[in-house]
Amino acid sequence: MILEISMRPFPAVRVNWKWWRFMPKAIEYHNKCKALRSIILPHRQEIIESMIEGTYHIQFHFAMAESWSNKKKQEFDWKPMQQKPDNDNLFKAFCDSVFYEQEQNDCEIWNNAYSKHWGKEDKIVFISD
Repeated sequence: MILEISMRPFPAVRVNWKWWRFMPKAIEYHNKCKALRSIILPHRQEIIESMIEGTYHIQFHFAMAESWSNKKKQEFDWKPMQQKPDNDNLFKAFCDSVFYEQEQNDCEIWNNAYSKHWGKEDKIVFISD
């Protein structure tokens, strides 16, 4: 299965658990998680099984800036993105969106396979065997 999600990848937000409901960043984060959940809902069970079995790869694609020259865009297309946000925070946000129910937990994931790249458009690609 290859699932392409046309959405800008977003990192997990770390906030004080007592006050998270009042912080704009936390509210924005939870809204993005809800949006991602609604997109992956038809494939959720298959995604969970692939993640627990360790037979998946997640690609986070970030669109290159409009201000970049065409030459620079050609040079960076599909190159690894080595800037913030961190890979593990992107993965945590994806897991928070998939494993949102109490009875399922992302602690069962034993093999992490994810990468971030420059691309022509923002998207998240989930690939499973």
